[in-house]
Amino acid sequence: MFYLDGIQGDGVVNSTLEDLRKWDRALYTEKLVSKETLEIAFSPVLLADNHPYDYGYGWRIRNEPGVGKVVCHGGGWPGYQTWLGRYIDKDKTLIYLSNMEQDQARTQATIEAVENIIFNRPYQIPE
Repeated sequence: MFYLDGIQGDGVVNSTLEDLRKWDRALYTEKLVSKETLEIAFSPVLLADNHPYDYGYGWRIRNEPGVGKVVCHGGGWPGYQTWLGRYIDKDKTLIYLSNMEQDQARTQATIEAVENIIFNRPYQIPE
């Protein structure tokens, strides 16, 4: 049995696919956040030892050949898993919402397969 300690911000943000889509589209404008703020949020931080780390304000950051800048964040709670990736240079977004908890390797394999479909690359759907 899991005690889910209530519904709250960090750790449990509830939304719908449609609202996440609207939020994503708004991030391409300045309706919610300025371009300058997003640039900071989507930029790697410098650690205390001056080494860069590919994490911005709540976003993992990577550059992928043929795709460009990707910012993403995932999470889970007993009973579900989520992941949202924004392919900024290609104006695409992948929103993964699952109402079943599964191991991280399967989740990652599913996300990778869908990314490959989106970008017209060979893919394999996990069993």
